[in-house]
Order: sequence, then structure tokens, then C-alpha cells
Amino acid sequence: MIKSIPTLLIFRATVTMLLLGALCLTDIFSARGSKWLAATAGATSSPGDLGKGKFLVASRDLNDPNFAESVILLLDYNEKGALGVIINRPTEVLLSDLLPEVKALQKRKDVVHVGGPVARQMMILLTRAAKPLQNAQLVVSDVYLLAQQTGLEQVLRSGGKQTKLRAYVGYAGWAAGQLDMEVAAGGWQIVPADPTLIFDKTAQEIWPELIRRGEAQWTSYQLPLSSLRLAYALTP
Repeated sequence: MIKSIPTLLIFRATVTMLLLGALCLTDIFSARGSKWLAATAGATSSPGDLGKGKFLVASRDLNDPNFAESVILLLDYNEKGALGVIINRPTEVLLSDLLPEVKALQKRKDVVHVGGPVARQMMILLTRAAKPLQNAQLVVSDVYLLAQQTGLEQVLRSGGKQTKLRAYVGYAGWAAGQLDMEVAAGGWQIVPADPTLIFDKTAQEIWPELIRRGEAQWTSYQLPLSSLRLAYALTP
């Protein structure tokens, strides 16, 4: 577990400003740079298996310290690039310390996660809800990206202590085509996102479980082909 976030006091002030405006995805690939844009609901369809709501599971050979043994939830993927958050890098910093003005957080023990190496002055909040939420963007299944501080407060009021919440500072981002090349090179396995892994599993369990799943699927996929080759070799 990461023990602390550098420049905590700066984060506290900056994150508050972001929440008061809007907690939404930044179009980091646009020439407009710093202008905030919500992730477009009508984004173009994703080629192959890549797409919003998928997990990227770091391969055993991925040695980049930013991503080794990481699992990333893709929040957006289109012709401009991709954006996601690492879900298994918790810190010991409480969300209530970063957002002291949100009174409903004060009795909770939610910790902040490091979502990636980019823009760690930015916070992204995810929650889980059985019904559609206002001021929120659906990511996958019943997982929503909270878009405003009012949305966060409403979720906490309605769900109370049972509210599932995950907070991430920073994100992982790729320019157009970059993630596709990394996947093709074997850096990542792609699997459908599982909300249970995001909200209910400990960080230490997530990557080992998914990497085992991926390897088991690969083995089961290869066995029929091997059997066919053996049968062909033994055919007179």
C-alpha cells in the first residue's frame, strides 16, 4: 500500500476546486488542452476487444514501475486515445482528509487510490448504484462516474454507510493508437470489467486473480488446437 500522497495540502485545495466545477473526464488529446469536457456518450465504437468498461491486466512481463502488476479500468476509448484508472493502488490517505467540506465522508474510512501517473491534481470518483444516477456517467454495469460534488453528496445521503465509493487521484492516458500497440505487443490482457473486483476485493487480490483467469482462458483455448495437431500427426 502506498503510504502517502505528495503535496497533500495542494491536493486538498485543488481537488476541492475540481469537485465544485465538475468531476468529469478531460479531453487530454484535444488541442484545447486544459478545457474540461465530459466523456461523449456517442463515442465511436471500439475496434477489437478494447473499449470503455474493460479491464487492462498488466502482463507478467510488464516492468514499467507505473504499471507493473496493475489493473486498469478503461473509462473512455475512442479515436483520440484512451483513459483509465488503476484500481489496485490504494494509499493510506483518507478521502475525508482531501474533501473535508463533504460532511458525510467524515465517518467513513474510504482511502484514496493512485489512479495513474498523469495529472495527480485531478480526482475521479466511482460509485456503484442499482438505479441510474443523475449527475453521473455510466461506465459499466452498475458502476458510475460521479460528475459533481452535489452528485457525491446525494449518493452518500441516499446510500448511507452502504454506499460503495472509490476515489482516484491521477489517471493513465494513451494517445491515439498507443494502447492498441501495447496490447498487440503483449503488455496487457483485456477482460470485461467486474464491479466486484473494483469495490469488494482487496488490492492485493485483484491482479493475481485476473492474471490467473487470463492464463487459464489461454490454456483452455490452446488445448483443442493441440489435440487437433496430435490427431493429425497420428493419422495414417
